[in-house]
Amino acid sequence: MKRRDPVCPVRTLAWFAFPFGGGCLAAACGLPTALCWIFAALLGVGGIAAALLLRPGWRIRLVLALLGAAAGLGWAAGYTVLTLAPVEQITGSTQTFTGTVLSQPETINSRERVEARLTGYGAAYLYLDADCGLSVGDEIAVTGSVSAASASARANGIRLTLSVEQAEVTDTSHSPRCWPALAALRLQAQIARLYTGDTAGLFRALLTGDKSGLSDSLTTALSRCGLSHIVAVSGLHISCLAGLCSLILRRRRWKLLSLPVLAFFTVMVGSVSAYRALLMAALVLLAPVVRRESDGMTSLGFAMLLILMGNPLSVSSISFQLSFTAMLGLTVVGPRLSTLAHRGKEGLAFLPRPLHLLCGWALEVMAVTLSASALTVPLTAWYFRQVSLVSVLANLLVTWLLSALLVLGLLSVLLGMIALPLGQFLAVPAGLLARFVLALVRGLGGLTFASLSLNSPYILLWFLFALAMVGVTALMVRQKRRPVLPLCAMVGVLCLCLLLNRWATDRTDLTIKVLDVGQGQCILLVSQGCAAAIDCGGNAYDSAGDLLADELQELGIDRLELLLFTHLDSDHINGVEELFSCIRVDTVLLPDTEEESDWTALLQALCQGQQAKIQTVTEETALSFGAATVRVYSPMEPGEDNNSSLASLWETDGFSLLVTGDMDAEGERLLLAHAELPDIDLLIVGHHGSEYSTSERLLEAVTPEMAVISVGSNRYGHPSEATLTRLENHDITIYRTDQNGTVTIAVHG
Repeated sequence: MKRRDPVCPVRTLAWFAFPFGGGCLAAACGLPTALCWIFAALLGVGGIAAALLLRPGWRIRLVLALLGAAAGLGWAAGYTVLTLAPVEQITGSTQTFTGTVLSQPETINSRERVEARLTGYGAAYLYLDADCGLSVGDEIAVTGSVSAASASARANGIRLTLSVEQAEVTDTSHSPRCWPALAALRLQAQIARLYTGDTAGLFRALLTGDKSGLSDSLTTALSRCGLSHIVAVSGLHISCLAGLCSLILRRRRWKLLSLPVLAFFTVMVGSVSAYRALLMAALVLLAPVVRRESDGMTSLGFAMLLILMGNPLSVSSISFQLSFTAMLGLTVVGPRLSTLAHRGKEGLAFLPRPLHLLCGWALEVMAVTLSASALTVPLTAWYFRQVSLVSVLANLLVTWLLSALLVLGLLSVLLGMIALPLGQFLAVPAGLLARFVLALVRGLGGLTFASLSLNSPYILLWFLFALAMVGVTALMVRQKRRPVLPLCAMVGVLCLCLLLNRWATDRTDLTIKVLDVGQGQCILLVSQGCAAAIDCGGNAYDSAGDLLADELQELGIDRLELLLFTHLDSDHINGVEELFSCIRVDTVLLPDTEEESDWTALLQALCQGQQAKIQTVTEETALSFGAATVRVYSPMEPGEDNNSSLASLWETDGFSLLVTGDMDAEGERLLLAHAELPDIDLLIVGHHGSEYSTSERLLEAVTPEMAVISVGSNRYGHPSEATLTRLENHDITIYRTDQNGTVTIAVHG
């Protein structure tokens, strides 16, 4: 009898592909190229030695893993050299390129950005200062300053960025390469005819992968519910489209004709998760034709290998990691949880049949949700410092509706292209279903403890404890024991950590948190259970409104007594919509300015929806706030942008804080002339550390001991060396949110 190697032949590819991905990740995360080559050579030699020296058994797995890791390191290092070397040679120079526009313009930091494929250099981002008039498929000639793409852009296949000085359209005929993008534009135009508001944004994301139509408040609610994946085109969307094609193409071999449709849709969407789903679907459809079994791990490994062969740096992108870890969880953990769900269903056989079927369905949905979340929750916690407590419930209520929503939305759009009345007829039930889904998302996302931020040490401690209890639970289930104790311990420790988090704040006279919101400002103040905020804007990945709401809800606070805006620049207010979607606000203080802006109109609408009071400060105003007092000073130069900022002085027993917004030196001079400012303990440095603010006159007058600079990545040179030097010359301790993260100051008596 022949001895068999224990490796399942169909999984051979997986044993090579996953180490290949690990090698690519090591190279993409900053391992020097020389070390990549050295480690690749060592791993390759190790693989060859294992093949020659080890006995049969686990030999094949070890050899495949070593060779896969070596290949991944070598390929990623070689790809980096080949793609970055040509860009490095021209970085910093002004060059002229020809190419093809691949995307519609979008506004990024007040500039228009388009993606283009430049002849000889690959994909690039083009930044233009004004409305460029470019459209998908245009052949262009552009001149501009070249810079290397960021790491996140390279993960998306972008090799360079070009600050365009001159652009010319040379041809408007569209090549076949642009047909998917043009199809997406037609679908988006048809969606706009049939739907409005967030309903249109939802269908636009589901059918074309474009999430720009989603409002900020809806994006926040989706994130807090753990439902962001429903608007990221992935396996669920591909499987729904494949199922629709199968209804039309009933014969097995005819179903292969759905592959071109799926491929076109995937290219139109362009996301990594969509490509992963397409490749796995292709293997499932092809397996019966070539008389091979379909295996989840092999399909996942095959998809990973092909995607990384195209761009090994994509392994560092968050979307790639979340997509593959979710699928890995479904493949590895899913069957086990499905078995447990089936046993649970059998144990409920005594229930009436309708209730029994409902409970069985709920258990199956929970099994799928927990399987997909098994590996993604630690990943999202690492990247986003956030964990959703309502994720399982939200997925249970929403995910099962998504298939119907996709099919109805797609049919309404396609029929609307043929005959608009047909599309409008089908858009009625589709719109009703979409509004129901949106209502569920907003309702769950607005719950006080829907999502917790891991920035609190107590919440982080609970999260680590919860991960340990999940492991204990899995072990007990495997031993066929009821995991009552670890589950109860998770809930009990969570309640304790939430109480400790609130106690740590309530025992202080005043707690000040200068949140890390990137280039912007958002300050939370809490005193004896009362909460106030100064500004709510920034350019961080998470909206300032999301970050502020998370901080409040961790403390069990669902309302702000006072929301003060120093002025209405975007980087001080652009998170307000997300904040109002989660937190109630009693009073909003605004500077008295001569001009009204779009932000003013938005604030009025938001306050009207919550019946919040808007108060314009025209004179010095004194307020009480818990154990503290607040003095708000009217604008020094109404109508002047930065000098129309509201300055405020917050005082409690033996401590004082001064916030000046974006005032420059002239505004500070006028403030000192009109207000009697005491010596202060803490200064929020004006205008993010601009050289024109935080003047010598101000520092000499108020003599702060500490200063916090709210600043992030920017093109203005903030904070300036001149400002830092002035602060250092006065022996002021400096904290910066771009270096220290969120800065917390607790005042005890």
